[in-house]
Amino acid sequence: MNVNKIIFTFFILFSFGVLKSSAQTYEYYVKEAKVGSITDNLYRDTDNTLKYKGNDKKIKEFFETYSIYKFETAFPSAPKDWTKVVDVITLTSDSNKIEEGIRKSVGNALLLLEFRGEVKKDENVLCYYPNDYGVTGGANTGLPVDVSYYDYTEVPDAWDITTGDPNVIIGISDGDVHENDVEFAGKTVDLTPNNNTSSSHGNGVAAIAAAQGDNGAGTVGVGYDCSMVTIYFESSGTLGYENLIQLHQQGARVINCSWAGPETGYSAYHQYIINQITAAGTVIVGASGNYDQENNNYNIRYPAAYDNVISVGGVGYINDFDCSNVYTTAAGNPAMSNVKDVVGLSLGFSNNTADCSEPLENQAFIYEVSTGVLNEKVDLVAPAGNIFRYGRYLETGNLEYSQFNGVRTSSSAPQVTGAVGLMYSLNECLSFGEIESILKITSKYIGDVGPNAAYENKYGSGTLNTGKAVKLTHNLMTPLSNAYLENQKFNRWDFVFEGVSRNIIMRNQEFTGSSRVHVTGKNAIKLEPGTLLEPNANGEAEFVIDPNLNLTDHCITPTIMPSPRASNKQTEEQALYQMLPTLVENEIKLENKISKKPLISKISIHNLFGRKVFNKDNIGTSDITLQVSQLVPGIYILKGYCKTGEEIFTSKFVKQ
Repeated sequence: MNVNKIIFTFFILFSFGVLKSSAQTYEYYVKEAKVGSITDNLYRDTDNTLKYKGNDKKIKEFFETYSIYKFETAFPSAPKDWTKVVDVITLTSDSNKIEEGIRKSVGNALLLLEFRGEVKKDENVLCYYPNDYGVTGGANTGLPVDVSYYDYTEVPDAWDITTGDPNVIIGISDGDVHENDVEFAGKTVDLTPNNNTSSSHGNGVAAIAAAQGDNGAGTVGVGYDCSMVTIYFESSGTLGYENLIQLHQQGARVINCSWAGPETGYSAYHQYIINQITAAGTVIVGASGNYDQENNNYNIRYPAAYDNVISVGGVGYINDFDCSNVYTTAAGNPAMSNVKDVVGLSLGFSNNTADCSEPLENQAFIYEVSTGVLNEKVDLVAPAGNIFRYGRYLETGNLEYSQFNGVRTSSSAPQVTGAVGLMYSLNECLSFGEIESILKITSKYIGDVGPNAAYENKYGSGTLNTGKAVKLTHNLMTPLSNAYLENQKFNRWDFVFEGVSRNIIMRNQEFTGSSRVHVTGKNAIKLEPGTLLEPNANGEAEFVIDPNLNLTDHCITPTIMPSPRASNKQTEEQALYQMLPTLVENEIKLENKISKKPLISKISIHNLFGRKVFNKDNIGTSDITLQVSQLVPGIYILKGYCKTGEEIFTSKFVKQ
């Protein structure tokens, strides 16, 4: 093959065997008494089972007795300081399973804690459904809504791994959010409360990204255990980008921009702002277009079209290419709409005839007017129609859904934003390049869907798959997992993948044209059949084995203050002083509730990154007044210290 530049550094091929079909499979929760003493000494044998290479004879005997093929963190999203976090072990046995409930000590390093369950063969693992998922999964006590667009993007698969982390803050730049609503309370801070600007839009976008799940009410968002910081909607000029800065400064790891106009012109200053925000560790996700266009010129729209922004277009997700889904228009012509994996609103048929004896996919074409958000800057697409409008529900009390419209992607972008929130909940050190690479390589390839052929390179990499994106994120950071880069075709863009997984395996995967891919693995990289690496003079394929790879080495995650939930708890616990007001314009007052004796000697104010932005020493009064007009609008933490330096007062406030 013609390869311009392909670099292999210490490349390793690795083969696997298969599990015996006759053995039954069981899972247990396990706890290591000596942290790392087992996992650091495991390797995978040729029959795909794990073997122990350490010095503990009893542990080695245990791994020889049972065919163990999984030993990994049971709850990967749990905070590292939780003392009862355990691993999960999966083993096969031709005999009876280990007695249920037994606390079996193996050597000094392994303690079996709890029988988890029997794994049935040839049966898919059940996905987790929260109790407010709607009508398509589980016992629903929330609103009777259809959120099958989450099924389409396999969100429940992601929830099997993580439902989000409260310390991961999602920024919503799309309008005020009712922070006391059941879906947002205790997890949301609105930087512009009571502004009443685009409240329906803001509430709707926020609900898709992170409405609280498993609370038995309302609906559910993709990253539902993440926190949120929101701001009023301003779509044009400098103010819209100032809003992005404020959300970034308040600790948002990902910011949603479901706005795309009326600005259509490029600004070098706006690009600079976005570059700075991205370099500091925040991902920006933009809707590729929200306006109807009678004459479609595939205009790119900002901020989605800027570099270092993930631009999200729309795609259908409901109907199959089946004659039962063909309807007749007012003009008497056959048509279809909201068709799975098709990137336009409506489809017509050649000669205005739908021949049901032949595949409809080969006869259909997309009406160009329904593709207004497609352009060469789009990175991927997500469901764009029949999305539940929670914002409208709060206004009217009615269950309404967005019409499927290929040129309206306000509901598409927050699905990607929520997915990024889940990815950061697993690995806070992911770079923008890694986030974008994982989203693209796990997206569903839709280039082989007949009607899409006319819009090649205008719908990005394909359809968002949240489940696969989160799973790949998890596997790349899990030492005993296999991470698969597969089932895509790329002829452009830059990709970067780093993983400490047992193997990084590429299969049925193409990198051609100007695409540039860099894969770094700690252990092994394997190319399987279907892999095609043919970059041109502008492309590159590089594979490196780095035994010392540490995924935190290049971490640029800002150190942020506790999430809004934690901050609220801190505020409730204060006993010494009362701070007024908490919604501040220019002045803060602290009233001593204990005595007239001055207790606070020093005060500092920090933003949510932990940076000190205000300091006052040698305070000699019991009641304190602070002038803070110089602070930019945002969320802050005020700390008061006594003469000995001990922190005796902490409170959150919002500067208007």
